[in-house]
Amino acid sequence: MGQPKTGRHEKRLVLGRLGKGGNGGIGLGMALGVLAEVVVLWQAPRLEALGSIRGLFLVSFGGTALRWLLVGSTHEGWAVLGLQLLHGLTFGLFWATSVRALSQWVPAPMRATGQALFGALVFGLGVLAMRRLVTRRLMALNQAMARAEKGDFLARVPVEGGDEIAEVAKWLEGAHPGMAPGAVGSA
Repeated sequence: MGQPKTGRHEKRLVLGRLGKGGNGGIGLGMALGVLAEVVVLWQAPRLEALGSIRGLFLVSFGGTALRWLLVGSTHEGWAVLGLQLLHGLTFGLFWATSVRALSQWVPAPMRATGQALFGALVFGLGVLAMRRLVTRRLMALNQAMARAEKGDFLARVPVEGGDEIAEVAKWLEGAHPGMAPGAVGSA
């Protein structure tokens, strides 16, 4: 049985629904993703024999695009769970291929340093992207909501993009018509 559709709110994270309101679906999804990643990393030597570094990166990046396209277009919790298995293809293959590339491109005495720098760069960029795309917007929305809670209905609501964060901002604007849509925290 499918998840009910609710108009503009169709694009929600559906894993939480699998546990009937709990976080069981989210935990199961994460576990499946990590399991798929471990399998791919375990089988990395066999997978690496199937193609060049460039080809494996292309498969990984293509798989990432496909995974997020499918996740964004589904409303079924079981489908999102199944798509978590692609984490092995997306991140697992990316990481295994990166280690292979570094082993070829970085001199042997510097490999540990090269891998550490690469890991810091990849995860550092991921944190920066998350902060830029999500955390900053949530903090700005939280500040506007705190001001509204204190009676400041002229607080500007950060409405950016067309995702769930923007939907909350639009809802807040509708719940408190005196609040004007704004660009708090916009780039």
